[in-house]
Amino acid sequence: MQIGLTSKMQKQCKLTKLPEASEEDLFFSWDVNIDKYMNRNVLYIANASDRLGCIICGMKPSMYKNIADFVVKWIRKMMLFEGYTESEIDAYMEKAGEPVITKTHGRKAVGAMSQTFMSFTWADMYINEDDEFQIEGTSIVNGILGKSAGYNDDYIYPRECFLKDMKKIGIVPRLDSFYLITDIKEDDYGCEERLEGEPLMALCLVHSMDGEFREWVRIPDQLLVDKGIDRKSLVPREFVDQFQ
Repeated sequence: MQIGLTSKMQKQCKLTKLPEASEEDLFFSWDVNIDKYMNRNVLYIANASDRLGCIICGMKPSMYKNIADFVVKWIRKMMLFEGYTESEIDAYMEKAGEPVITKTHGRKAVGAMSQTFMSFTWADMYINEDDEFQIEGTSIVNGILGKSAGYNDDYIYPRECFLKDMKKIGIVPRLDSFYLITDIKEDDYGCEERLEGEPLMALCLVHSMDGEFREWVRIPDQLLVDKGIDRKSLVPREFVDQFQ
C-alpha cells in the first residue's frame, strides 16, 4: 500500500526526499493532506482511485512520527464505518501489502482530492472533540459527486466506485446484497384520492451500493416506521424487491 503525502503533510511529518509514487495501482494507494477547517488542523485521507476517504481532527504530535500506522488504522475504521466487514477489510489490506510512504499519486488524484475537500468546507460540519475520526465529515466527503483519477475524470460517487473496485479485485462485499435509501417522500396520488383502507405509501429513492441500480419504489409508510427505515438506511435487497 502506498501512502502519498502532500508537501504540507511532508512538512508536518518532517519527512524529506520521499520516493515517487506509482500510478499503476491507484486502488491500493492513498493520499493524505493537512489543511485548516474552522481554525483546526484537519487530515483528509483519500483513495487515489475513487476518493473514498475520511476526515481526521485532533492529531497528537506522536501520530505524525508514525504516520503510516495511523493512516492504516484510520482507513480500517473508515471502511468499517462504510459497512465493510473485518474479513473484507483484511482481504483488501493483504492485497494492498505493507504501507510505504511516498509522494502523492499525480496531479489528477490530488486535484480530485482538493476539489472534494473544497466542497466539504462548504458544509457546516460538527467536530467531535472526543475522537480523531470524524463521522459526519467522513460521511460528507464520501457522498460528494466529483472527478476521480481512476475513473477517467468521470463524475462519480466515492462509496459507489470503491465497491466496484472491491469487486474488480475479487472481493464481493456483503454490501452488494443491500440497497441504500437516500430519500423518502410522500406518495403523490394526483387527482385520485387514496382509497379507504389503503395504506399510506411513501416514495423511496433506492439504489445499489455500486450505483448500477437507482429508482423510486413505493413502500408502505407504516412499514418504514416499524422497521426504523429512514434516509441513509441500508436495507436487504429482498425487502425492496417485494415492492417492485
